[in-house]
Amino acid sequence: MTWMTRALLTLALALASSPGAAAAADFDEFGISSVAAETSGQMAGGHPDFTTEIVLNHHFGSDGLPSSSARLQTVSIDLPPGLIGNPNAVEKCSLGAFNAMGNCPTDSQVGVVNAVISDVTDSGGITEPIYNLEPAHERSAIARFGFFGVFFPIIIDVSIRTAGDYGVTATVNNSSGLAPLIAARTTFWGVPADPSHDRQRLTTVEALNCKDGTACEAPGGERSSELPLRPFLTNPTACQAMSARFLATSYQLPGHAFEATAPMVSTFGCQNVPFAGTVAVSPTSRTAGTPTGLHTTLNIPQTQAIDSPATSAMRVARISLPRGMGVSPGAVHGIGTCSDAQAGFGREVVAACPDASKLGDAKILSPSLPHAVHGSVYLRSPIPGNQFRLWLIADDFGMHVKLPGEIRANAQTGQLTAEFRETPQVPVEEIGLEIWGGDRAPLKNPDACGSYAATYELRPWSGSAATTGQSLMTVDQGCGKSFAPRLGAGVTSPAAGKFSPLVLDLSHEDGSDNLAVVEVDLPKGLLAKLRDVPVCPDAAAGAGGCPPESQIGSIAASVGSGPLPLWLPQPGKAPTGVYLAGPYKDAPYSVVVEVPAQAGPFDLGTVVVRSGLHVDPETGQASVKTDPLPQFIEGVATTYRLLHVEIDRPNFALNPTSCEEKAFRSTVLSAGGSIAHPASLFQVGGCKALKFSPKLSLKLRGGTKRGAYPALTAILTARRGQANIRKVSVALPRSEFLAQEHIGTICTRVQFAAARCPKRSIYGSAKAWTPLLDKPLKGPVYLRSSSHRLPDLVAALDGQLDIDLVGRIDSHRGGIRTTFSSVPDAPINRFVLRMKGGGKGLLSNSRDLCRSRGRAVVQMDAQNRRTHDFNAPLRVQCNQSKRR
Repeated sequence: MTWMTRALLTLALALASSPGAAAAADFDEFGISSVAAETSGQMAGGHPDFTTEIVLNHHFGSDGLPSSSARLQTVSIDLPPGLIGNPNAVEKCSLGAFNAMGNCPTDSQVGVVNAVISDVTDSGGITEPIYNLEPAHERSAIARFGFFGVFFPIIIDVSIRTAGDYGVTATVNNSSGLAPLIAARTTFWGVPADPSHDRQRLTTVEALNCKDGTACEAPGGERSSELPLRPFLTNPTACQAMSARFLATSYQLPGHAFEATAPMVSTFGCQNVPFAGTVAVSPTSRTAGTPTGLHTTLNIPQTQAIDSPATSAMRVARISLPRGMGVSPGAVHGIGTCSDAQAGFGREVVAACPDASKLGDAKILSPSLPHAVHGSVYLRSPIPGNQFRLWLIADDFGMHVKLPGEIRANAQTGQLTAEFRETPQVPVEEIGLEIWGGDRAPLKNPDACGSYAATYELRPWSGSAATTGQSLMTVDQGCGKSFAPRLGAGVTSPAAGKFSPLVLDLSHEDGSDNLAVVEVDLPKGLLAKLRDVPVCPDAAAGAGGCPPESQIGSIAASVGSGPLPLWLPQPGKAPTGVYLAGPYKDAPYSVVVEVPAQAGPFDLGTVVVRSGLHVDPETGQASVKTDPLPQFIEGVATTYRLLHVEIDRPNFALNPTSCEEKAFRSTVLSAGGSIAHPASLFQVGGCKALKFSPKLSLKLRGGTKRGAYPALTAILTARRGQANIRKVSVALPRSEFLAQEHIGTICTRVQFAAARCPKRSIYGSAKAWTPLLDKPLKGPVYLRSSSHRLPDLVAALDGQLDIDLVGRIDSHRGGIRTTFSSVPDAPINRFVLRMKGGGKGLLSNSRDLCRSRGRAVVQMDAQNRRTHDFNAPLRVQCNQSKRR
């Protein structure tokens, strides 16, 4: 029977049994009767023939031919992952030549199919060659094969299950309803040019002329191939259980799919599967400390020999960038992310990632494809605990590749490790990733020039040893920048003695050592009104969450490299806060800074930095020393470019009453150990307008006769809004001598500094009221050793702050004088000094006080250089008779 006769018979029978003629037939008999799948060898990475068989439900007609009432519409076979072909290993036949029957090149044949057609062939069926066809469009599919079922062309489209396990699926879509399939046994050759297949090399016409039930052979018994021996099929390189899944549908039963699975023998010998790879990494910029992109090329040499296993597919790729190369915070400007839904993860659809989420380009070379697969790298939407994730997406050759990647940032060092796990079991010889550079590049170079090494680890699906290595990169531009931070500080309203917001800026040049610890000494007299300010509880001060009533200001931080650093807080994000907290690390108060690290799509939590607020007890000068500034926030390097602090709580920051030129001075330590001392000049005005008229009353109590030891009470009062006291000198009249015989125990300076003065060195007490504090300061008055002939008189005032008022005792015109030469520039409403009398009294009467009144000579200097000198009467208590 010639192929033309067979074709006419097929057409006649098909029309007679078409859906219209067989309307009353029982279509429910359609289904899969049996399936089978096997390879001719199970060596992992080997190149066996692959045979599948599907038999559909059927019955036998009166003519003895197998028959089916329903028509097969589609049939697909899911090959096990890793069992893959290389259509580039053989010649391709054009679709035009294939449709012309018999015009496909012999070397485009990749196998044979034996098909049983309903009502046309007996159970022996017909044997037809399978050809490697050119896709309809150059990049429309990874492979296409075809054969003729009697007279009708059957196209097998090959795709990759990119929504699942990345195995190969071969599908016949919209098969001819005029030639219903009963069974098909298909064999694809592992090495098509192998001489063992010469007997089965034949054309379509030659196959159609074969007699029913007889094996078709090439004319003369064999036909050799002119191609070199190259593998077309390759076993999985992982030793794992395998199976093939069959799926079939019918025209007559739309919406019904019939499924069956054929178990296969597992591969073995994975230990013999070769695997090796290298990774080359280089930055797009070689300038230290600046944003950079990244060139990354992964190479896996592929083995193409037919007598040895193929190279194992890569399962895991892990690349650790050098320490110092980390995430660039400035990259979040306008950046977007791509969610799983937008990427179409788990679906065979084109990805719809926003352009703003694209980080770079990707290129994948595979020996199974004629051209490189082009794709893109996108930023994947972050999730709690995993802020940095990637997509490698390629919609090419009919595939929809979506590989999720993870980036881990070391919390202490910021070192980045990128990892792709469970990558597809497909042969890949090169993967190139180009992460874009520029001002908004996602990475930054190390801050110092030098040679740096990226390390990598590649693990194969075969389970054999991983390949490890390193790739050197060089940073040799923009080197040698010195650590020279700049300080700018002041008040917005520099009027002496008035409240005003305080502003401080600390800037740092890009590319030099990062800021680590900052200590700022405020100008003398620049104080804070702590009264009525609730302090932040310790628990909140340590972890964040200080209450709003404790807030005294705000902070803005510029972090990152390049001309586009990141400002925190970002618009629309949680605001920053500067809060007053309680004692901390030997400081009476502390300052807590809370900065929400929220930018773009990232939320790294809230950064909390606590600083001790110290006050010099003798000068009253305030200083703030930070804890070590975090160098990394969840692994993101915090390169501080500018710290802008505003202390703007109403009626909190108070200007000095001295208009002398002063300065904000600082000590800044870098992360590399360098030290800098930037300063900023400071001066207020309007001091001359401040008046100065404090009062002082002196009173003696106790014995008034010559040789008695009276107690002394001194009360100083000052008027609000006037200049603060700078210096006070009180010279008692000659009626009072220093009772040196009572000077016994004296506190040494070492003892005083350690707060271990003996009780016997206490000779009085003092108390001071200031509008800046909730409660008065009070404490004992000591005699403390000094560098002068007589000991100093020191009032050690304790309370919310510790202040030591040091008075020098000396002789003046035959009397005793005490001079407090360094009074802090702070407002004092009232100050009371009480000195003991009797056996602990330091004063001795030189005459009867009730018979001769005396006056003390008082000299006071203001912080604004005004003076106020007067004579203060020395009040004593005398009875009436003594007065007469």
